[in-house]
Amino acid sequence: QPVSLASVMREQERGKGGAAGILNPRGEFNCFLSVVVQALWHVRDFRDAVMASEGDDTILCALQETFAGLTAANGAAGAPPQPVSVESLRVALSATDAGARFRLGDMADAAEAFEALLERLRDCGAGRAVGQFEYDMHDSVGGSYPQFVLYANVDDIITTANLQRVPFESALRLVTSDSAVGNRKTGQSPPSVLTLGLVWASSRPPKEQLSHMLDLIDERLDLAKVIGAPDGASAPAQLVGLVCYQASHYCAIVRDEESGTWRQFDDTAVTVVGESWLDVRFKCHSSRYQPALALYQNTREPAFGGGAAEAGGTWANMATRCAARGGITEPSRTPSGGVAAAA
Repeated sequence: QPVSLASVMREQERGKGGAAGILNPRGEFNCFLSVVVQALWHVRDFRDAVMASEGDDTILCALQETFAGLTAANGAAGAPPQPVSVESLRVALSATDAGARFRLGDMADAAEAFEALLERLRDCGAGRAVGQFEYDMHDSVGGSYPQFVLYANVDDIITTANLQRVPFESALRLVTSDSAVGNRKTGQSPPSVLTLGLVWASSRPPKEQLSHMLDLIDERLDLAKVIGAPDGASAPAQLVGLVCYQASHYCAIVRDEESGTWRQFDDTAVTVVGESWLDVRFKCHSSRYQPALALYQNTREPAFGGGAAEAGGTWANMATRCAARGGITEPSRTPSGGVAAAA
């Protein structure tokens, strides 16, 4: 007998909770900032370094306030975590030199907010925190400059991977190594977290292009093969977070270090996507999420999780069970946890 989509949604709801979301009152359009905060908070070394930083810069103080709120909410026992506010951080960001791009009440770009926050933190003395993401690039004339995001065009990645039949990390190297983008200096180690910025030609890409890109993205990379490393030494990295865009709204899908599960943060709504990259990929496929930022954490320790999905309430397994029982009977509805039509 066919399985209804409603029953799939109810199964996914049972995996809900366990982490604090972020408030996004109507008309404030904070989702672009909320997803950046969630992605950054889940990088433990960055979070600890931010909280240990000293100074009275408005961005630093506002981020510390927000991080403290998330830590307290996620650590509370006996009650569901309560969502926190990013109002003070949004106000502080709007008052910076880059504030014209982040005016209160306007929607903005999450990748630009990510870079603006890190640049301000670097300038206000939180260098140890920012050092988790920063690395050097050099241009065609021998100059160098710090970089927080490695941008790559989605069309170029797909074309390169197809024509040259190379894996994702090799396609990234080829796409980002021309004179316009620059090559990373190989005399220094890769950053603790490499942030990949995926540049899409459209905010509503064809389904085939989105599916192809999602299928190409690897959960693990050797950063030495992407941006170089001293003496060519390997630098294994694990995907730990995605910032995704769909229908004028952002959400984040982040790997929880303690539980090993992937969680989706959609404003105040927090749901468990599953235990493997397979579940995340299926979720992005089914909800038409465009990955805008992908965070790869450099680690020489054995990667956690990430194998084939086990039996349970994950998105991929629910789809498998639905197919085995005759398919989903209500394909036109959006699964629980999908993004809204507006921020």
